[in-house]
Amino acid sequence: MDTASRRQLLVAAGSALALGAVSACSGGAHPAGSRVTTSPIAHAVASASTPVTAGPDPAQPLPLPDPGRVLFQASDRTGSDRSAALPPIDPGTLGIDAVCSGPGKIVVGLSDIGTFDVSCGAASPGEYNQLVLSSSYRSVRVSVQGSSRNTWALTLGWTDSTSHPAD
Repeated sequence: MDTASRRQLLVAAGSALALGAVSACSGGAHPAGSRVTTSPIAHAVASASTPVTAGPDPAQPLPLPDPGRVLFQASDRTGSDRSAALPPIDPGTLGIDAVCSGPGKIVVGLSDIGTFDVSCGAASPGEYNQLVLSSSYRSVRVSVQGSSRNTWALTLGWTDSTSHPAD
């Protein structure tokens, strides 16, 4: 699936989510009085008449579907990893796009904010989530837990879906 097709899929899925008003609180500890809302973007499921195509290549950096400022980006990583501390994250909407190959899944985490699973495999389109943060976070680290047979790519950044701090 090329980048343009993936973006169309993500925009269509995002519209469906907005109409369905789907949101949930993500796991993890949050500062007192804060709110974190995740909006996972659903991915299309192939029907019997739809050919299964390969998902995005985890060896390549992933673009965010909305234009925005990238806070963290990694590609062609294998197994588990943890980033250095990111700059302070202010209230706003973060987009996280992740894809992986290999067996099973990887678990993507943002310390003190939350985690989500990403199914791996040749036909997996990956996972895109938006997190609406109502409070600031300091010393946030991106972590990925996966087997040594998982190769992954991940991009984290501000989206224009709700708001983000001025650059």
